[in-house]
Amino acid sequence: RLFRNITSIENLLDNFITTTTPNTTKDQFQIVLSSSNSFSHHRRTLPLHKYLQQLFQNPETFPDQLSNETWYFFGETYSLEWRALLRNYQ
Repeated sequence: RLFRNITSIENLLDNFITTTTPNTTKDQFQIVLSSSNSFSHHRRTLPLHKYLQQLFQNPETFPDQLSNETWYFFGETYSLEWRALLRNYQ
């Protein structure tokens, strides 16, 4: 329940930044996105809040969308910040 609550759409950004990086603003916490190509050749970095905003503005991936123009948060969760959040997962 705790993990579900802190990772809900309404709470994710506030809880994540408050509990894992208290001196970080939402613009400073960056995530790394991978392209959806077979081997994720390309990476892109942007603030978590911008990724969430883009994700919920355009939640669907269309069949004609190019894989090198489609970005996912995939993997890259080995930092101390992610460990602090994920330790609540049971």
